[in-house]
Amino acid sequence: MSQDKLSEKENLERGAIEEFSALFNDRLQRGKLEFKEHLKTPYPDLKCDLNDSDLYIEVAHAYGTSVDVRKVLRRDTSAEPSAEEDFKNTVSLNMDDRIVEPLNETIREHCNKDYMGEPCWLLVRIGNPLYDTSEFERFINRIEIPSNNKFNEIWILCGPWKECGALQIWPTT
Repeated sequence: MSQDKLSEKENLERGAIEEFSALFNDRLQRGKLEFKEHLKTPYPDLKCDLNDSDLYIEVAHAYGTSVDVRKVLRRDTSAEPSAEEDFKNTVSLNMDDRIVEPLNETIREHCNKDYMGEPCWLLVRIGNPLYDTSEFERFINRIEIPSNNKFNEIWILCGPWKECGALQIWPTT
């Protein structure tokens, strides 16, 4: 399927896996990860190939606060936060409130679902350009992974570009 015929959701998933697989293949030396196809429920979002074996990946996105979401996505100008909202959001919220708690909520939501396909990973792309790997490494002890999750691995793609880095958050290495 050509990229222009994909839904917005599929484009976001495809972009996340392309950035992640570039990082994974270049830096982690665990083999070659390649996108194969988009899937429908009850399967995770993507079927990939890792070292000639199927790998299923559920892709989630976390942006931060509701102000951050509106600022990053900019779907229409009426939804963009005002300068005052943006300022309050920027200066008054700590890392926990601004990104860690929304990330934890996203992780909990996906860990409570059942997926077909094994092995299955969760990839959470942080869509907020303010944070890179170093912030998440500092706050790793505040990221909550439910013990009942069905994922073999959980990863954070730490920003909208591969240069922001990726971090495996479960299981911890």
